[in-house]
Amino acid sequence: MKTISKQILLAVLALAVLAVAAYGFLAPRDKEVATFVMQAAPAPRLLAVNGRIRPRLQVDIRPALGGELVALPFDVGGRVAAGQVLARIDDAPETAAIAEAEASVQAQEAPLAQARKWCCKRI
Repeated sequence: MKTISKQILLAVLALAVLAVAAYGFLAPRDKEVATFVMQAAPAPRLLAVNGRIRPRLQVDIRPALGGELVALPFDVGGRVAAGQVLARIDDAPETAAIAEAEASVQAQEAPLAQARKWCCKRI
């Protein structure tokens, strides 16, 4: 009987361990739930519309001389103050024409000076 009572005792003990383990796995637990607190606050007003924005004042700029645009320091629609340079056009062709005209004038001054010398000596 000792063997049978030991077997029964071991079986009861095994059942007790299994019952405790099952309770640990299957017992209801408190679940973590994300919460947040509501507070009264002013709602920002956002207006979303479709359309085009037009300026109150628009000015078309047309230079007297054409050329290659080398500087444009402002974006289209940007604000500018009176007297600010809006764009810079390459002036190399005009500078070359001025230098050529000055050289031509200097070339004509030499014969004129000789003619004045000759004319004044004869009188």
